[in-house]
Amino acid sequence: MGKFKKDLKEQINEFNIFDILGDFNSIPIEKAIDIFKIQSKEYNNLDKLLNIPNFISNFHSITKSNKHNIDLYNEFIQSFVSILNFHVLMKKKKDLLKQQEISQKIHKRGDFSDLIYELKELNDSIIEKKQKMKYFEEDYFKEKNKVRQIKKEIGDCDKKVKNLEKEKKECFSKIDKIMKEMENLQAENTRENHELSYSEKIQALQKKSKEIQYDIKNISVKLNEFYNEFKELNIRFEKLESNYQELLSILSNDNIKVKRIKKELGEKIKENLDDFSELYFLKSAEQINIEIQKIENKINFITKSNQFLDNEQPNNLSKIEEKIISLKNKIYKDQENKTTFNITEIIECIENFRKIEALIHNLEALINKFLSKIYLKSHFEMRISDDNKNFFFQLNFVQLKKKKTVNFNQLTTPEKIFFVIVFYISIKILLNSKDIIISNLFLLPEFNKRGSIFRTIKNIIPVFEREDNLKNYNLIFILSNLEMKEQIKNLKVINI
Repeated sequence: MGKFKKDLKEQINEFNIFDILGDFNSIPIEKAIDIFKIQSKEYNNLDKLLNIPNFISNFHSITKSNKHNIDLYNEFIQSFVSILNFHVLMKKKKDLLKQQEISQKIHKRGDFSDLIYELKELNDSIIEKKQKMKYFEEDYFKEKNKVRQIKKEIGDCDKKVKNLEKEKKECFSKIDKIMKEMENLQAENTRENHELSYSEKIQALQKKSKEIQYDIKNISVKLNEFYNEFKELNIRFEKLESNYQELLSILSNDNIKVKRIKKELGEKIKENLDDFSELYFLKSAEQINIEIQKIENKINFITKSNQFLDNEQPNNLSKIEEKIISLKNKIYKDQENKTTFNITEIIECIENFRKIEALIHNLEALINKFLSKIYLKSHFEMRISDDNKNFFFQLNFVQLKKKKTVNFNQLTTPEKIFFVIVFYISIKILLNSKDIIISNLFLLPEFNKRGSIFRTIKNIIPVFEREDNLKNYNLIFILSNLEMKEQIKNLKVINI
């Protein structure tokens, strides 16, 4: 099948795919590039895509460093907030201890019982009134907004009516003026400068005044509806407002009474109680102590968990300040030493990466045309190593009859031999080598099996005959020390 040419020897010697690859389980991208570069100058720039792992590795390092910085910064912020919370809790604890002390003084005195009882009654009343106020305010402000809105509508309508009345009055004034002019000139139908006659002007103004009067009437009807609605709303609102103001007054009076009692209690125990809630005067020292204990638990947790908190000097923030300054300096240093990426190089890498992806995709499709003869299918998967330094193609196979996915080493020997031969032929076709030389001398010893080689040849020849785009290729088999026991259809044999 085909003719021998002078350059066949050169083609045999120029490269051996099997020497380059060595292993079909995974194909390093460098070796795949070598195969294509040796065959065509068109693929000389494919080497540039080998920089992609470097870009990925650098990017990964930068991202990892940034993530570390962000985590540290987040840790510092949380610690700082924790320290602030510590101070808030300490202040609250101090206040509670003081309130506990006041509570003990008050509850020890029997003559304070009436004042405490009155204070409790007032406190309950205030809580109840505030709850009522909460629900009451919703209706109150809702009605108030309605009244405000309808007042606005009434105001807008009044303004429109006044403007229309003014406009109508101007129409009548113009009519009067025209009538006087008619009397003076005694020229009812006289036209000057192609203008309307006096009678036509009067008719136009009368028509306009009627239209204005019609608008006034419609607005007045609407205005009357607004007034009626306003009356109904205003009655409800005035009642709500009266109740609202009454409630506010009761609350105000209750608060005044509370202040009076607090002042009286403070004078008797010689304490200023203005800054303390009356609720704590109603609580026993034991009840306040429970709250203090809860706060102490939170304080202890912060003390144990926050490495930057100085227990002896809580106001000393030097530890966290040093860490923040150190992180800030590190970020500045990272910025100065950051890796810069050349956009042109990245674009070239991506373009060449896409080019080899397309080549491998086409190679896979071509190989699978042949492999279908033995119910096998290949799949080339692009992968990158765990350290982001190397690209390679992972080669897997599906044994279609068994519906099983395997790697190259798990194929049967005939399947392996079939694949390596069609892999070689497919690359030659992909690179448009019209004369394709196949020799068992190219094969590794474990693939140099007479029966499997001849079965492969017998299976692939029909594919070339069937596919229109493969009919122009010449297959030349140079077989050494392999006896062909039976003829293969459409194969011309020359014994040397």
